[in-house]
Amino acid sequence: MHVDGTLVRCRVSDGMNSEVEVVYPSPVRRWRPLLRLDPGGLECAVGRVEWAEVTSVQFVEFKNSELSKHDSFWRLVLNLRADTRPIPVRGYFRGFGDGRPRLAGSPAGGPRMELPLWDTEHHVLKTVLRFYRGEVATRVKYDQNAPRWPDRDIAG
Repeated sequence: MHVDGTLVRCRVSDGMNSEVEVVYPSPVRRWRPLLRLDPGGLECAVGRVEWAEVTSVQFVEFKNSELSKHDSFWRLVLNLRADTRPIPVRGYFRGFGDGRPRLAGSPAGGPRMELPLWDTEHHVLKTVLRFYRGEVATRVKYDQNAPRWPDRDIAG
């Protein structure tokens, strides 16, 4: 188990010679995990997706809400196949505001799962690549002069 200022990461064996990574937001009153990564896929408050349904992963910069003291923030984005529908799961931390996991439409078309970073980009990518064997796309920096990207939240 590793504890840093805001998150707890826990590697556990699932009893079948497979490791899983569970990320908990901290401190929270109720200890619900933010997400779980395992050899089969990833699950969080918006559902479970298999790694075979992920076409690429990347870091994307988003414009912050007007109430934030920072202009932008970075998220891990899993670009999904067009026919992907995450399997509903329960028991995960839903987050607050810009820090919540969400399922949204991508500017290119298909759905994408957007997750808050639980560590530095380097460590987040290292954790994801322990389980995901597909494409890592280029980082996308938010263009401050462009209109805000569509926030078509399709998870409800």
